[in-house]
Amino acid sequence: MVAPRGTPEPAVQRLAQAMRVALEDQDVIGILNRNGLEAMPSTPAEFAAAWAAERTKWEPIIRESGIRIE
Repeated sequence: MVAPRGTPEPAVQRLAQAMRVALEDQDVIGILNRNGLEAMPSTPAEFAAAWAAERTKWEPIIRESGIRIE
């Protein structure tokens, strides 16, 4: 889950807590698993770090490939 830049921190924390609760629910885990997904709860800071790492990894590849969003 992502929220728009500038979302107030209390709202981010409420959303993060709700996601943690949902991703610990066995019904949710089962639905995710049946669809080939795995529940991987994290904190907003952990998610931001993972997102930044992916961007660092993929940005040069995308630039070199010439891929454009239309």
